[in-house]
Amino acid sequence: GNLQITVMVDAGNNVFELNSSGTAETNNTTSITATSTLAAYPDLQVTGLALTGDSTGLVTVNWNDANTGTGSATGDWVDSVRVVDTTTGQTLYGNNLGYNSNSIAAGGAAPRAVSFNLPTGIGSDNLQVTVTTDVNNNIFEFNAGGDAETNNTTTASATLPLTAYPDLQVTDIAVNPASQIGRAHV
Repeated sequence: GNLQITVMVDAGNNVFELNSSGTAETNNTTSITATSTLAAYPDLQVTGLALTGDSTGLVTVNWNDANTGTGSATGDWVDSVRVVDTTTGQTLYGNNLGYNSNSIAAGGAAPRAVSFNLPTGIGSDNLQVTVTTDVNNNIFEFNAGGDAETNNTTTASATLPLTAYPDLQVTDIAVNPASQIGRAHV
């Protein structure tokens, strides 16, 4: 946009001034107009968030750290991953994962993933995953909407197959009628 820069000296008229044209006290201000453009800044966002699992209880979270800004995202940052059982409210997985693999160019993305095993006895197949990139705000971000530092979180839900557990059952039980109660038989 356009900027107008004004400079005024002796704004309080504390210095007596005199010149031959009589404008010494009125010529203390000048202005210029300049055109400015914003610098290029990154805007990190989570895209492509997906949660998959199988009947063994292995769950994989996949996502991209996407730079939707106009400048490169350079430096180290941390992504936070949290998986919750929506039936019980129990947090099944929560961890922070560092990103320190070079930079992500404007418009680029870095694929990320983490896998974990569901705790034994989880009976729900309804899970919600929340991923926040740059959770500690290590990377300065900016976009025209003004929400570059607050658009870093994405949530997704998934219905996964239940973990297969054994179902032990007693079958073919028999009693020997010749046995006597209280006597040991070898």
